[in-house]
This record gives sequence, structure tokens and C-alpha cells, in this order.
Amino acid sequence: QQAIRGLLDFSLGQCIAIMVLYMGLSVVAFSLILDTQWTLIDSMYFALVTCTTIGYGDLVPETMAGRVFTIVYALTGVCFLGIALG
Repeated sequence: QQAIRGLLDFSLGQCIAIMVLYMGLSVVAFSLILDTQWTLIDSMYFALVTCTTIGYGDLVPETMAGRVFTIVYALTGVCFLGIALG
């Protein structure tokens, strides 16, 4: 258990950097790769709402690749958010 805790012990700066990189990559994926009709603002909004598990449902990915990416994104986002806040 100590070894696992040592691996998950991040500073605040590292947590912020990881979340910013994670959100940035997802915004690029949602706006430029998966659902090209979304603006950067729409993608940023969707990424934040999905990562924080709020999920209003006003924006949804329409392609199968977008849906699969969103599933993986949401699951890893919850883990990252838990580590950052934990």
C-alpha cells in the first residue's frame, strides 16, 4: 500500500498541470477530430461537464468514435479528478 500511495502522491502544481493537459487534449479531440461541428468553446464546455460527471445532455457526441472516446474520457477523468482532489 505504501508503494501505491507513493506513486499517487502529487503536488498541487502537478495535479493542475495534469488536469490542464487532460482537458486540452480532450478539447482538441472533441472539436477537431471527433465531432468537427463543435466549436472550441462547445468542446471545452463538454469536456468540463463530462469530466466532473455533471452531464447536462445538451451536447452529445454523434459518431461512434466520439462516443467511445467519451466513455474512456469520462472514466479516466473521474480517476484523475479523484487523485487531484484526494
